[in-house]
Amino acid sequence: ISGVGLMRFPEELQARLPESRAKGAHSGYIQVLTETGLLGSVPYGLLLVYVSYVFVRSVREESSDQRLWRVIFLAAFIGMAVNTAFGTYHFDRYFWIPIAFAGMLELRERQRRQTKADFSAPESAPVHSLAE
Repeated sequence: ISGVGLMRFPEELQARLPESRAKGAHSGYIQVLTETGLLGSVPYGLLLVYVSYVFVRSVREESSDQRLWRVIFLAAFIGMAVNTAFGTYHFDRYFWIPIAFAGMLELRERQRRQTKADFSAPESAPVHSLAE
């Protein structure tokens, strides 16, 4: 459930299979699963799904420049996801850039929806007390 610990996969592999010369799982997803177990890999998978959803979601009020950046970051995110499936994962710097961009897109979308709701809310009628 909890895995072997971060960055401990090579040590555990050598302890269990001393004749193995492998340095990693050769799949970032398998390595995340073995190092963090279900407690780390389930939130990681949910993060990847949600970021993909944010990038794919259609927003009509975006300018063409914003749509272009959305497509660029989606392509980079897909490339990193495919690379992670067949190689080791790299969370050092490049992995977090598309995730930060998706967070910025989500924040802007929530602010846009809030502003739209504020302007479309009907004015409330004044409340009169019985003492008047």
